[in-house]
Amino acid sequence: MLNVALLGGVVAIIVAAGVMRDLSWLDLMLWLLFAGVALLLVNVFASSGMRPRRPEGLALAAAEKEGRLAVARLLRIRQTGTFVNLQPLCELTIAVAPTDRAAYRTSLRQVIQMIDVANWQPGMPLVVIRHSLDRPEITVLQNPPAGWLAQAAAAPEIDPPTWSSPPGIRTVLFGKVPGWIYPIGFLVGAGLALLPILLG
Repeated sequence: MLNVALLGGVVAIIVAAGVMRDLSWLDLMLWLLFAGVALLLVNVFASSGMRPRRPEGLALAAAEKEGRLAVARLLRIRQTGTFVNLQPLCELTIAVAPTDRAAYRTSLRQVIQMIDVANWQPGMPLVVIRHSLDRPEITVLQNPPAGWLAQAAAAPEIDPPTWSSPPGIRTVLFGKVPGWIYPIGFLVGAGLALLPILLG
């Protein structure tokens, strides 16, 4: 919504400036295109992890308060063949057992210390933070609270199906729509709406 508001303001300013300065329709379209590209770059940098991360303690407290902390078990581990700082990047398949929905299976890639790889075996109890209540992405806690780790160890082993969206969660044909699509769509719509006026 913030992107739409910003883009609407930019479009209004560009159009007003064009009318006042008697710019050609081509000049206006070029300025609108420039505004769209600028907002696209802002979205890319904002979503690329450049924002400061919250300290782990604060993130853990927030996740527990919001019900995003869950017990889990490792189902499968596979080395991808890629190394980061001489440590293997592994693909983990994990069964997550949240309290607000049925258990589900998800996967992620994580760098694991070479000396710890042997400890990551199928059936290993884990505690994870769910990024969102309506998305499957998780982060495995390296040092989970003792109480949660005990719950994970006591939980029965499960082999649930892969994540599926619960009722009421809309899906689209090509997966999740990136946030930058909306301002670009708004830009294209505004340009098409202005085109007859500028050509008239």
